[in-house]
Formats: sequence, C-alpha cells, structure tokens
Amino acid sequence: MEKEQWNDTRNLRQKVNKRTEKEWDKADAAFDNRDKCEQSANINAYWEPNTLRCLDRRTGRVIIP
Repeated sequence: MEKEQWNDTRNLRQKVNKRTEKEWDKADAAFDNRDKCEQSANINAYWEPNTLRCLDRRTGRVIIP
C-alpha cells in the first residue's frame, strides 16, 4: 500500500521540485543582474529591488548592463 501511494505522489513531488528549482533560478539570475547593474559604467543605471530590474534613472526604461 505504501509503495503505491509513494508512486502516486511521485508526479506531485516532481512538480514541487521543478517549481522550487525554477524559483531558485530566477533569484539566482536576479542576483547576477543586480551585480552587473551596480557595476555598470552607465551612471544612470540603478537597481529596482521590487521589480528586480536594472532601470535608467532618466527614462525609467529597462537597461541591459
């Protein structure tokens, strides 16, 4: 009985693991982007912590450092 239940919940466990990994990858990419933004030669670039994006101070548009 327990083995059947374990097998039945396998798909759910895999979904949870994939979701966690995806969220981790997003956070990891955000840290890298923040570092690039802060080290950018563009003096108008600033890191927006709420949206996790590098923005231009003058226009508010996204900058790719």
